Amino acid sequence: MINQNRGAAQRTLKLIVVGTFIIFIAILSNHQPILAQSPQVVGAAPAAQTSLEYVGKIDQAALSFNGYGYLTAISGVPANLMFTDLLNHSEATARFTYVSSAHLTARSVLETLFVLNAAGTTTVYYNDKPQADFKDPASFGKGVVIATGDEHWQTVVNVQAPDTGIVTGLGEYTQTSETPFTLNGVDYVLGNPNQFIRYTFTGEGKRSDKVAPNSTLIIAGYATAGGN
Repeated sequence: MINQNRGAAQRTLKLIVVGTFIIFIAILSNHQPILAQSPQVVGAAPAAQTSLEYVGKIDQAALSFNGYGYLTAISGVPANLMFTDLLNHSEATARFTYVSSAHLTARSVLETLFVLNAAGTTTVYYNDKPQADFKDPASFGKGVVIATGDEHWQTVVNVQAPDTGIVTGLGEYTQTSETPFTLNGVDYVLGNPNQFIRYTFTGEGKRSDKVAPNSTLIIAGYATAGGN
């Protein structure tokens, strides 16, 4: 009788231990820390693939060039999130804008071809509520800074009529900083540290002052990844 009671007590003890262990595991699992997810990297397509597309202007004032515009596509960002209005893609609805500042480093002229080289910096901005307007170049530099980088480029202006020419350009951009941003509840980061991309553009240039010279270029183009 004593052995039976002792066996029953041992079985009861085992059940209590097992039950306590299960409860402990359940409590522990419910209190595991939630690990923060890293921002999703966008605008860093594999080598030779398009990372960015853009539209903008470049204002030349003698030896200085001020660029501004907006991004029309970023690899990794859903197309329907690039603008606040799906039917009206313009600076007024673009969530991503940029500004650049550069200075002339070289200039060559061959008959109707004008070749301009410049170097400077570019900053990209994110705006949940777009506020850019081409009538106000400074408006493209508002919002949250999400990326900065150094660049140099060459622009070729093929003069077709007095003070008017076809513009083609090629440049290189090396990213120097990036800051995460949140879009539609998802955390993103534009590019990688030291990311290198090449970009090209085409458009039209109009000279407003022959002496200075002053001119405005309207451009559109894209950038391809070149690796880190």
